[in-house]
Amino acid sequence: MTGLASEKTAIVLKTRWPPLWLVFGFFIFRTIVTVDGVTSLLPTWGEHVLPVVPGPHEVQVSLGRSIGGRRPMSGARIQVEVARGETVHLRYQVPSLYLSNEGSLEIIQ
Repeated sequence: MTGLASEKTAIVLKTRWPPLWLVFGFFIFRTIVTVDGVTSLLPTWGEHVLPVVPGPHEVQVSLGRSIGGRRPMSGARIQVEVARGETVHLRYQVPSLYLSNEGSLEIIQ
């Protein structure tokens, strides 16, 4: 018999701020994540499990303002392949000069 946990197919996204901007940015900006064209505004910074079906996926992550509406900033994009029952771990790092640079999005172990 196979347990449900062993069949879970997901992307785990860990979002991080550089220490210099941690206090300021953590409260003003939110994470916007788009997986295969479906966009979500994450409620907090940190680690998030994004259930997916097996196969290739395009993941985009950017900053959005919690107050007011501006276009997303500091975006990054990556293509990942997720096998059945596999979890792929990604890390999004906001750049030190987040208003003018792209963020980084990479696969981690």
